[in-house]
Amino acid sequence: MEIDVKTKLYIDNVAREFNSTADSRLNEVSTIIKQLNDFIEGKSELSTKGIEERLDELIGYYTITLDLPVPEDLKILRAKKFEEGKDEKPCFSRVDELSYPPSKYVALGRCNKKSESIYYACLYSSESSGNHHVAFSEVNAIKGDRVNVLRSEFNGNVHLRYIGIWNHVFRDIQPNILSLNQWLYYKKVYKYMQNKFDTDLFVSYQICDAFFADILRCKGSKKLYKVTSILSAMFLESGKADGILYTSVKSEGSPVVALSTKAVNDKLKHISTESFEIKEDYGYSKFRAKNLYSGTIEGSGKINWVVEDA
Repeated sequence: MEIDVKTKLYIDNVAREFNSTADSRLNEVSTIIKQLNDFIEGKSELSTKGIEERLDELIGYYTITLDLPVPEDLKILRAKKFEEGKDEKPCFSRVDELSYPPSKYVALGRCNKKSESIYYACLYSSESSGNHHVAFSEVNAIKGDRVNVLRSEFNGNVHLRYIGIWNHVFRDIQPNILSLNQWLYYKKVYKYMQNKFDTDLFVSYQICDAFFADILRCKGSKKLYKVTSILSAMFLESGKADGILYTSVKSEGSPVVALSTKAVNDKLKHISTESFEIKEDYGYSKFRAKNLYSGTIEGSGKINWVVEDA
């Protein structure tokens, strides 16, 4: 697969404009990242405008983002704890109870601002493990919890922005949801950048991508989420992408996704549900879980649950 003309032209233009000032560019991106990290770690303060200006600089000058067409066999899985009384049947009655929450109930999160609904989920393909352990870990499931899982498929032309993909290429670790052709394409673009950019300019792009990948998988805090929610909004504000991909906080190397509500409404087909009880939490996204019920979804959104065979 050849690199598309638009991507080549962009890289060529960046090289032409910035190679001559590569050393100052590297100093600039390093300074911005330090300022944002100091804010996240509580060592300094930044206003919302200050965060926006710094992230806008990083995205505008030190980021090459390719919208990823979703492979046809890619599936999506979302988990939610059932927290009613223990005497209740541990099953939500409607699919919208397992979908994104109403905005009025939404707190500041990794990829969403306060009162902004985002659909957080895990991804897997027919070639990779389709189990639910990563989803359990993403909702902080522990022994005794009862968790419902919603399995879905994309039914439209969905494009995702993979944040941190160049960090994967640098380490030569292929994400399991990418086809070989997609992976080779990313590697080819990376090599083209490396050949065209001055060494310091190329390092600027490397550390910017590593920073984005890092903050999207760091343990959460209010200051961290203030930065990552703004970053996510900037990546999605053009409307060209339906969501962003990043690496799971809980499960090293596992891809998770944050989808816009529009993408969920227009391009997601919900297939089935399951209800589990967590019997053991072994750590490192490894669980023993008992499947209590399986569900089918009616057109109205009602879930019909059936007891699983012992």
